[in-house]
Amino acid sequence: MRRYPAYPDSPPGEEVIVPAASAAMDPPTLAFEKEDCRCNRPLFDLKYLRTHRANSVKLIRCFPHCCPSHSYANFCATSIDLRATNAPPDVESDVAVLRFQTTSEFVYKVGDELDAQDVLLHLRRYDDNKAEWIPSEYQYYNKATQTMTYRFNHKNNLGWHYGWMGTSTKAHRTCTHQVVGYLLRKTGASLVVLAVTVSPPFIVMSYRRACYHCQKHRESDGDGATNATPALCECEGEFNVVQGLSIESSPMRSTPARSPAPPTRALLDPHTMERQLAILFGLLQLPPAHAFAAQLHAVEARLAKSLILPLGDRLGFSASRKRAMAVPMLPTRRPVLSSVAPDLISLKSCAVDLLLATLGAFDVLSQNVQQFTQSTGFLFVRADLGQSYVAWLSNYYHLLNARLGALGSHLGHVAGHIAHAVSSVPELHATRLYLDGLDAPETANTAGFDYYVAQLREVYMADGSLRTQMASPVTYSAHWILDKVLGHRYMDSNPDLDPSVVSLLRVVIMGYSFHLRVTDVALQVRSDLHAFETVWSEFVLDAQPRVFRVFPNGESSMAPISQLQHGDYVAMRLDADTLSLKLYGWPSDGSRVCYMVLLQLSLASRTLDVSVRQSFVAGPVDVATMVVEERCQQYLVEHEVEVLQVATQYGLVDAPPPTMA
Repeated sequence: MRRYPAYPDSPPGEEVIVPAASAAMDPPTLAFEKEDCRCNRPLFDLKYLRTHRANSVKLIRCFPHCCPSHSYANFCATSIDLRATNAPPDVESDVAVLRFQTTSEFVYKVGDELDAQDVLLHLRRYDDNKAEWIPSEYQYYNKATQTMTYRFNHKNNLGWHYGWMGTSTKAHRTCTHQVVGYLLRKTGASLVVLAVTVSPPFIVMSYRRACYHCQKHRESDGDGATNATPALCECEGEFNVVQGLSIESSPMRSTPARSPAPPTRALLDPHTMERQLAILFGLLQLPPAHAFAAQLHAVEARLAKSLILPLGDRLGFSASRKRAMAVPMLPTRRPVLSSVAPDLISLKSCAVDLLLATLGAFDVLSQNVQQFTQSTGFLFVRADLGQSYVAWLSNYYHLLNARLGALGSHLGHVAGHIAHAVSSVPELHATRLYLDGLDAPETANTAGFDYYVAQLREVYMADGSLRTQMASPVTYSAHWILDKVLGHRYMDSNPDLDPSVVSLLRVVIMGYSFHLRVTDVALQVRSDLHAFETVWSEFVLDAQPRVFRVFPNGESSMAPISQLQHGDYVAMRLDADTLSLKLYGWPSDGSRVCYMVLLQLSLASRTLDVSVRQSFVAGPVDVATMVVEERCQQYLVEHEVEVLQVATQYGLVDAPPPTMA
C-alpha cells in the first residue's frame, strides 16, 4: 500500500496564509457534530435498534440520537455533521464520506490510498440506499475559521441503513460497531485519506429482541397519571443499558502492541463528566436527610425492589421468604422540620432517583465489583490508570444519562438546575460552598480520581491479605440479615447536622445483610451488598485507637467518601457476648465539626444498637502527620451531642424456614 502526504504541494503562485505560530498549516482534523441539535444530549447512544424493511433494507432507529425527542410520526432518525478544522479553501473539491462497520474492522489512516472507483461507484443514493459509502448531502465552508461542515442524511431523506449480518452466537450478536468519517482527496485514480474520525463504539440490536421500553412505544392516552419513576431497560445481558455496557474495543487499533488498554467511551471530556457528577453528589451528600423526607417512602419501596429482592435471589431464598424480607428504612426527622423550599421537590426527586440508579441497584453494585477486579492490572501504568478511571467514570455517567433520557433530559441539564437552586436557596448554603470549591484551581488529583485509585489499590491488595485474614481461627461465625428495625429516635440536636441521605443509604448497603466473624483478637465483617472485592472489615478488640482499611461494603477508608476523613476506630469486648465499636469521622475542611458512630453488637440476641454523635475537635486533625492516638485525643467528649439512635434486630440467613403450626 502506497502512502501520500496529507496535502500535496501547493501549485505555483498560489497564496497560502500561514499562521504566525507555525511554518506550515496543520493538517485538517475531523469531528462528529450536530449543529442543529436542540436537546444537548450526547451525540451518540450506547445501543441502537435495527429494523428490517423491504428489499433487505436494515435501518438503524434513533441514530445518532432522538432530537429533540423521539419521533413517533415517522421513522426516528436525524442528520449528523462532519466538521473539518484547519481546512484550506481547496477542501471544497474534496469528498467526505461515512461508513458503518464493526470495531474489529480495519480503519484507514491518514495518507492511505483507496481505489476511487471502489468508493465513487458505491456511494449511497436514492436508487441504491444500501450502498456502503454514505456521501454528504451538502457542505459549507467558513473562510474566517477555515472550517468545512458536511451534512449527512439531511431531513432523514435516506435513513441509516447498516447491512451488517448478525448470527445467533452471543459473541457475534454483542460485538461493537462504530461509524467512521473520512475526508478524501482525489489524486489520479485514487482517493487519499486526509483525515479520519470514529464514533464511540455502540451495540446494534434487533428491534424484535429488544424490551418494550427500548422499543419506545407511544404511551397510551388512557394511562392516566404519569409514573414518576421512568421505565428501565429490561433487555438481556450485555444489551441492558441500565446495567452498563462493557464496550472494550479500541476502534483505532487493528493489532494491539501490548496488553489491551482499558475501555473508554467518554462522549465528553472527563472534567465535564466529573463536574456534573460532583454537582449531583453535592446536592445528595451535604443537605441532611430530612431535606429529602418527602422522597424517602418511595426510596424505601424502590430499595426493596431493586436491591433487597435481588439479594434474596442471590442468597437462594424461596419466594415466600423473599416476600418476608425486611424493607430497609432510612430514619429521618419529621418533614415539618425541613426548611428546604417546596419548589425543589421535582429536582430532589430526580436527584434521589439517580442515586438509587447507582448505589441502590444490585446489578450496578455487581458490575462495579467486576469492573474493579478486571482493572487492577492498570494500577501501575499511569496512562492506563487514567484511561481506566475515565472508563469507570463514563459507565456511571452514561448510566445516569440513559435514565434521564427516558425523561427527555440529561445530566448537564440537571446539574445546571442544581447549580441555580443552590445559588438562590439559603438553606442550601453548604452545597453552594461545595460547588464554589469545584472551581478552585486543581493542585492535585481530583477527588474522583483519588477515590478510584484508593479503591483499585484495595482490590489489588485483597488476594494475599484475604487469605491471611480467613486463616485466623474463629470463636463466632454467622450470617446476619436484618429482621426489623426496633426503633429510631432523633435527639434534640441541630437538624442541619443530621446524616445525609447518601450516608443513610450506605448504612443500608453495609448493614442489611453481612457475614460476621469473631476471632480471639478481632471482629471481621463483610456485607453481602459489597461494591468491591476487598478484604473484610477488621477491628481489633483491644480498646486502643487503630485504623481500619475498608468498610463492610468494600469502600476504602482512605477514599474521599464525604466531607469527612474516615478510618480511625476503637473496638473492645464489653463482655463475652457484647462488642463495642467506635468509628470516628474527622473534618477534611476548615470545619471543627466531627462525628463518632457507636455500635454495640450482642452476639447471642443478634441485636445491633447504633448511636450517631456529633462533637468538635480541639484543633486541626492532620491525617498525614498525626498518629491515630493523637487524632482521637482531639475529640472533645465534653461537647458531644447525640444525634440519632437506632435499634435493630437480625435473623440468620441460613436459618430454617418457619414451619406451619
